[in-house]
Amino acid sequence: MGRRSTRRHRAPRGAEVVRAGAVFASFEPLRWFTHDQAMAALVFLGPVVEEMRVAFQAAVECHRQLRGAVAAAHVASLEAQQDCAIARFDRALDDVELTGAELLDVKSFALAFPTLQHGRMHRLVWSPQEIGALRLEVLRERGSGINRC
Repeated sequence: MGRRSTRRHRAPRGAEVVRAGAVFASFEPLRWFTHDQAMAALVFLGPVVEEMRVAFQAAVECHRQLRGAVAAAHVASLEAQQDCAIARFDRALDDVELTGAELLDVKSFALAFPTLQHGRMHRLVWSPQEIGALRLEVLRERGSGINRC
C-alpha cells in the first residue's frame, strides 16, 4: 500500500542465540495455550479476525483506486478512508497479539497459538476456512521447516 502504518513494529521473535556451537531460534511467546484455551480464545478472536479481513480489503481497495485514474477532489477522501481502514486493521491486530496469539499471514488470516506438548514447542493453527478445527504444527530447529501433524 502507498501509505505506511503508524504502527510500531517489534523486533523479530526469532532472534538468533548461539548455545554450545549451535544456532537456535530464541522464541518466547507471551503465553502458552492448551487446546481448550485456544478454542475459548477463538470465541473472542473470530469476529476480530473478520474485522481485520474487512479492514485489510478496504485498505487494499482504496490503494487500488488511488493508483488508478482518480479525480483530484476524491484523492483526499480516499486517503482518509485508507488511513481509517489501516487504523482498524492495526487495532484488530493489537487485540489478537494481546491474547498471545499470532497472525500468520493476511492471505488466509490464520492464527497461531503457541503450545507445549511433551516439552516441545508446537503451535495450534486456526484458519477462518477451517471453522471449529485447530491444526497442530511442530516447530523444529530454525531452518528445518514445520512438520504438520
